[in-house]
Amino acid sequence: MIDLTLGILGVGHLASYTIKGLRRGESNHSKGGSHSKDDHSEDNGNKDIKRSQRDNIASSGNLNIILSPRGAKTAAELAKSCDCQIAANNQAVIEHSDIVLLAVRPDNLNDLLKGLNFKTNQLVISAMAGVTLDQLREFPSLQACQLVRVLPSTSAEVCSGPIPLYPAHPIAEQLFGQIGKVVTLPCEDLFDITLSHACLHGWSYFLIQQLIDWSCAQGMDEMTARQMVAYSISSAVDFAEAKPNLSYGEIGRSIATEGTFTQRGIERIKARGGLQSWEDAMQSMLDDQHNS
Repeated sequence: MIDLTLGILGVGHLASYTIKGLRRGESNHSKGGSHSKDDHSEDNGNKDIKRSQRDNIASSGNLNIILSPRGAKTAAELAKSCDCQIAANNQAVIEHSDIVLLAVRPDNLNDLLKGLNFKTNQLVISAMAGVTLDQLREFPSLQACQLVRVLPSTSAEVCSGPIPLYPAHPIAEQLFGQIGKVVTLPCEDLFDITLSHACLHGWSYFLIQQLIDWSCAQGMDEMTARQMVAYSISSAVDFAEAKPNLSYGEIGRSIATEGTFTQRGIERIKARGGLQSWEDAMQSMLDDQHNS
């Protein structure tokens, strides 16, 4: 078995669902074969992650997680429920980790990095929305690191949902591939758009709840309504993803044919700006980033 340590700086909501997803993902790969530690070598006191490790992060099921003392209450809960360690300070997190995840709010980054020293060529993964790689490289302590951006959503806790990542990096891709569908972006600029997708994930809960409430108002019990609405939507995604040669629009038009209830309903939604309002909301998130 290969021992790897992930250190997390900033223990809040994002760190919480990421850690829970990683622990769940480990159990999904617990039947992977064992591997020698011979490939985990030392160079000037710093551990380097070799190719054999990179190929087997997911299957090793032996990921150690060390937390910064920031967010003491959440850190204590995760230490107990997810088998994590809490470091004495942030520098200790870096020194004892192969990979470091930056999970603080962007406006706390300056304070976080003051006085910290990262290892040469250490993999540092940023999960901070809106902070570019060039902005990270402005910090002297990060200039000798391998830098990667990711943006997991809350559903990572149950190992689901897209996880945009840039640039391509086999270790980061395999690590986050345990908690969702890694989407490696061809350029960093696309991260601005993926933030709108992350918001779409959050908005979806409100749409689904409104439809559940409507169903209940018609006399349906809440559990039945929840199942009908949730599975009506999730099954549409399942069906479309099973037919990658067809676009979602083509499938929709094949169902909403002339004279059907589906066709009547979608025309009413369009006429009232229902579909356009979702696109407008996503565009507004992009505009907000560009104007900030």
